[in-house]
Amino acid sequence: MAVQPQTSIPIPAPGYYGLNTQDSPVGMSTSFAAIADHCVIDGFGRIGSRNGLQGYTQNPATTLNQSPAERAFEFIDIIGRSWFFVCGGGNIYLQSVLNGNLTALTLPAGYTIAATKNSWQMVSLDDRCYFIQEGQHILVFEPAISTTALISMNYTEGGGSEWPSAAGEPSCGTTGFGRLFVGGFENNKSLILISSLTAGAELHWEETLDVSQFWPNGTDEIVALKVHNDFLIIFGRRSILVYSIPSQATVDLSLVDTVGGIGCIARDSLAVIGTDIVFLDASGLRSFSRTIQEKSMPIGDLSLNIKDDITQAILNTTGSTVTSVYNPEKSIYTIIFPALGFTYVFETKNILENGGYKATLWNNRRLTCGVRTVAGSTYYGAMGGLYLYTKDSDKTLVANGTPFSMAPIAGPITYTASQTTTGIPFRYWIHPQSFGAPSKIKFLKQVDVTVTGGAGVALFLAWVFNYDDSRNVVRLSQENSNLFYYNQNGEYNTLAEYGGQGNFLSSRQLNVWGSGRVVSFGFEASVNETHFSIQEVNIQALLGRII
Repeated sequence: MAVQPQTSIPIPAPGYYGLNTQDSPVGMSTSFAAIADHCVIDGFGRIGSRNGLQGYTQNPATTLNQSPAERAFEFIDIIGRSWFFVCGGGNIYLQSVLNGNLTALTLPAGYTIAATKNSWQMVSLDDRCYFIQEGQHILVFEPAISTTALISMNYTEGGGSEWPSAAGEPSCGTTGFGRLFVGGFENNKSLILISSLTAGAELHWEETLDVSQFWPNGTDEIVALKVHNDFLIIFGRRSILVYSIPSQATVDLSLVDTVGGIGCIARDSLAVIGTDIVFLDASGLRSFSRTIQEKSMPIGDLSLNIKDDITQAILNTTGSTVTSVYNPEKSIYTIIFPALGFTYVFETKNILENGGYKATLWNNRRLTCGVRTVAGSTYYGAMGGLYLYTKDSDKTLVANGTPFSMAPIAGPITYTASQTTTGIPFRYWIHPQSFGAPSKIKFLKQVDVTVTGGAGVALFLAWVFNYDDSRNVVRLSQENSNLFYYNQNGEYNTLAEYGGQGNFLSSRQLNVWGSGRVVSFGFEASVNETHFSIQEVNIQALLGRII
């Protein structure tokens, strides 16, 4: 009897389109992942492990104590000095870049902030940083006056318009063209106040703009403001207004475009990505881009592939708690749902054919905010302060035996003296595959895996048949392996000779077993030394009888 030949099933870059939990898993392309925990689409265009979260704040026990860092912002003054603000526990702190310590800024006399009121929006103009939050009087940091105290903004300075005291306090703001725009007042959600051009230390109010008559759907409320590409963009909860700014010298705004049915539900989800703006609508993550030729504002759904998941997350959280940060160095936009304990990560460099971004998920890391500095560093806030996004493991302060980036800690927090290194729980699976022969049984024999990086990482390949929960697992160890890479001169060299630098490539042949009509496989690892990504998988199988 003739021996049946094995069939080779190559899968280049499995899962590199990111998560797809929206479409039917039956017959899903191997380019999509069913699970992508603590992954990113890395510089090789493959799914790989994210960078680590390295503890940066050194004195949370005497400052933040029982509270996380809920907002962070870098302010650059007119002589180029960097001031790093962190908000949490009802205080506003300066974060030292020298020793990592937080120092509380002195509040104006009689000014109080509730411990739960930390969702400050910080915007800079001239040589001042403004702190805006619903229900709170605007605060100002002006280093020319004080580097240790905040100033209560003077609303009654002379100018073209007086502050409408009956409107209450604004909830959002933006700056541009030498002006401060604030809006979304407590008692008038359609009101915007516009300052005059800055003149030294004074700031006057030149004009008020009430957009209550211009919402395309009849009524709405201002959630966020953004000056972008010579436009003032007003984000309502269910609609968007676009005003042109003709010149810096005047504030003669004119309404040039409206969008109905789509708005922004979370002020701090806004992020400028190149020439575009992304924001969170009630239906998911949206793109706002201007087409000059058409004079219109097309809107795209960037979270198509996880639409139901992100919509459910929106329903289970409060928009004011949602935050985001864009990391241009890694081409990733992260949107954080603090109350739910997870963060969605979108790769922004390559848009998929359906117009969506490639998405992955960071779960069981209770991040609260993020900030990217002018120097190119990205920080995330959580219990214990700020964490620098770098290296290849999580290094966190520990309280009551639990790393701060993990699940919530019950009861009073007791800090340990040093940080603890924990592995990044990398995990991703592709959807069940029939490999073009759904009626035939597949007898798995061998899997060839090509990995970039990963020296010192114990990587596990797991697989299941026929949608079962019973897993088969084999270890793919990168420890003490003879890895190779191309150096900068294009020469092929060994790891041992060059001390571990370079883009390592390693190929392994793994014996596997079992049979079924469909098979799903995934990779799992605790990454604590070296970033890695899966380049290619080649499955050797026998195709059995038709059933």
